[in-house]
Amino acid sequence: MAIYDVNALSLDQSGSSSRFLLAVSVFDGNGSGVSNLDESNFTVHTLTSATQFSIAEVQSAGLPGFYRLFLQAETGSYGGEWALALTVTGRHHVVGRIPGSLDSGHTMVKVRA
Repeated sequence: MAIYDVNALSLDQSGSSSRFLLAVSVFDGNGSGVSNLDESNFTVHTLTSATQFSIAEVQSAGLPGFYRLFLQAETGSYGGEWALALTVTGRHHVVGRIPGSLDSGHTMVKVRA
């Protein structure tokens, strides 16, 4: 199992919105940016309340290993501050072999609205 180095940054949201933007970097054990990740590779869990968040959209930020994640808060959630656990997973494929172990990495990030 390979470990990803994952970092995330959230900017405070202005105005009332249930959608949040996270800037995320994902690098493998060799220091190379992990490319071609999508919504299925990211999960988010709230650590400080019962408010649920989901990954609404993932965009490449134009550099290998850098992404923009748009999170959607559940309907009816109000402004506040949350600590989120972000997990990134991917499959390691060696050419000509069956997919290997699950690669993963984790980080925490605070969001405020």
